[in-house]
Amino acid sequence: HTTTPLIALLVPYSIVLRSTMTKPSSSPLNMGQKWFQWITNTTSSLFSSGREYGLYGYMAARYIGWIVVTTGIITLLPLVLEIKREAAVEELEALQISDAIGKGATPQDLANAGVQSAMDPKVLKG
Repeated sequence: HTTTPLIALLVPYSIVLRSTMTKPSSSPLNMGQKWFQWITNTTSSLFSSGREYGLYGYMAARYIGWIVVTTGIITLLPLVLEIKREAAVEELEALQISDAIGKGATPQDLANAGVQSAMDPKVLKG
């Protein structure tokens, strides 16, 4: 009768041991299906996220492009027009100077009359 309690103690341990030893392992076929499922889920997630990020990037680029273009038009267009107008004024002034010099006026007379480009600038004269 003393062996019965010992067997009673060993039986639950052997059941636990047997349940851990006979745990079904993943078969190669089952692992392949899990791998395929993981790849499918991951690529689907990446493409979905990529599409969302791509759309966000496209919208951000449009917004930034709009700001750059409108700012450029507002600031650079008047500058370009002013440079062209200044070039036309200088050309007209050069014609007036050549016409006045042709009539006998001196550059000093023209400078006194307000035509500043008739005289060479006094730079580095000491």
